Amino acid sequence: AFSICIPNYNYARYIGETIQSVLNQTYPHFEIVVVDNASTDNSVEVVKSFSDPRIKLFVNQYNVGFAPNLDRAAQRASNEFIIMLSSDDLMKPHALEVYADVLSRIETRESPFLLVASIEVIDGEGKATGQMTREKYYTIPPERVLPLGTDGRMVEVFSGLKVFAEVFPRMSVPGHFCTMLYSRKTYESVGGYSSMNFIGPDAHFAYKVLLKNARVYFVNEELFSYRVHAANQLAASRKHRTLKVPMDRYTFVLQYSDEELAGARVKREQMIHHLIDEACINDGLRELTSGSRLQAFRLTMFALATYPGMALKNPRLYLLAMLLLLGPLGTVLGRAMRKWYVGRHKQGAERLA
Repeated sequence: AFSICIPNYNYARYIGETIQSVLNQTYPHFEIVVVDNASTDNSVEVVKSFSDPRIKLFVNQYNVGFAPNLDRAAQRASNEFIIMLSSDDLMKPHALEVYADVLSRIETRESPFLLVASIEVIDGEGKATGQMTREKYYTIPPERVLPLGTDGRMVEVFSGLKVFAEVFPRMSVPGHFCTMLYSRKTYESVGGYSSMNFIGPDAHFAYKVLLKNARVYFVNEELFSYRVHAANQLAASRKHRTLKVPMDRYTFVLQYSDEELAGARVKREQMIHHLIDEACINDGLRELTSGSRLQAFRLTMFALATYPGMALKNPRLYLLAMLLLLGPLGTVLGRAMRKWYVGRHKQGAERLA
């Protein structure tokens, strides 16, 4: 049986639809554990409007933070297999039926594992805007492929260390948060979601599991809908011009030992390069061209304050600094350069097509 854990904070607009997507499952053996993190909207009332006995609601007296609330949800789960479903995401009606089929064919009792799937991307109104298949997460070949049922569905099996080496240097994930299923034993083996990260405790959890060389099972079928909207954590961080994204990336650089990285054949310099190039310079250029020169300046200073040697070796840092020094003219030039760059790459993609 499954425990579908739904941590929530101020998502009254979406949580009812999320709960209903679980209740619509064709596989009936599950519970829903909702842990509300002291919401200030009517989230609790929305949850209480459902009368299904499989729904268990817990309300924190105070907001305990993102990672601690994930742990509170997982610790209240009473079944062996856990899915942490964000309170704005959705499950396709047959998701648990497919996952139950996979679990019946693999060994889950002893070794740690992660079971993930492709996703449909939807917007705040529920409109489909894209998809994420396995090839968009990592391109390494699977160790083996297992057939599922008689309809041609397959599940690909990967080594956790090889997946870690593929996704960690660019601080990606083995599968989206809402699709990730694991056993209670897997959860306990890595100490749960306990994390210093502002935005990515779920990524930190996945990395800890991968470093144990867990098997990763990927169902290359859209079993969940991942919602992208202005209020989710990453979007909100960028909207409010915080430094949570580079701070999270900086934390990732620091919190894994040399022995762990060596075991996965990953060099710390790869992550530092990602921090500087993507979370600082690339985001800085994006902020500059969108009109936020102050945030672009903050990101530039963050790069120089954390790893000045690596930052000063990156030629794009000098481009960003030059555009900042040019004031409003730099913003205009940056927009023109970005338009040219996007147009050039669009033409290249059209030629390949």
